[in-house]
Amino acid sequence: MLKAFLSFTYLQDMYKGFLKKKLKHEATRLSKRFEKIEIPFPSLEEQQTIVKAIEEEMQLVNANKRLIEIFEQKIKTKIGEVWGVKEEETLSMAAEPQTEYNK
Repeated sequence: MLKAFLSFTYLQDMYKGFLKKKLKHEATRLSKRFEKIEIPFPSLEEQQTIVKAIEEEMQLVNANKRLIEIFEQKIKTKIGEVWGVKEEETLSMAAEPQTEYNK
């Protein structure tokens, strides 16, 4: 059993919930026969394929997070240019220009 496969699949909350429900249902019978419960696992080759696919998707997600950070900074910079804010000044995404209104 690949450790990475376990962490990606069977140790996730959904599977934990499934096991908890199943174990709760059979709690009275499990006390002496717990080791006889069969939990299906894919072949080692299938586990490796699944882990590889998940790792590739995680790399894409991380790359996209970085891309979002880059574009958020570009947006902040462009908003700063439009509003005349210097680059050193911190600018939140919801910032408004400081304007006094006549009453």
